[in-house]
Amino acid sequence: MKKIVVIGHFGGNRNFNDGQTVKTQCIYRELKKIYGKNNVSIVDTYNWKKNPMKLLISSINVASTSTDIIVLPAHKGVKVFIPMFNILKYIFKFKLHYIAIGSWLPSLIKNDKSMRKALKKVNYIYLENKKAIDYLKRMG
Repeated sequence: MKKIVVIGHFGGNRNFNDGQTVKTQCIYRELKKIYGKNNVSIVDTYNWKKNPMKLLISSINVASTSTDIIVLPAHKGVKVFIPMFNILKYIFKFKLHYIAIGSWLPSLIKNDKSMRKALKKVNYIYLENKKAIDYLKRMG
């Protein structure tokens, strides 16, 4: 049975209506419908910079018991979460899914070889538009 974790900005106890939070919550709701609420859990990255150790510990805990981890980081988070989960993936052998929010990823990695290398280790990358898909394919 799949054990899926969605890692992204859920907003803590606050109500957010921005694209990142809405998309993260929608993905979580749909996965619960498909796999059941006992097989899908979350790690909320809201305010993670105020307590990065808590996020790291939570990430290690879920990585050790998951078959699939889905990350939905924003601009700055992608540079932290993708490399971190690549390391955890190597140790715990889960599949890593990255769902991009917006279409800024190509411009982020255009001049960043280390980020391109990190993204190549992700099992699945989901993008919002064909232009971004074509760009990433051209970059290898």
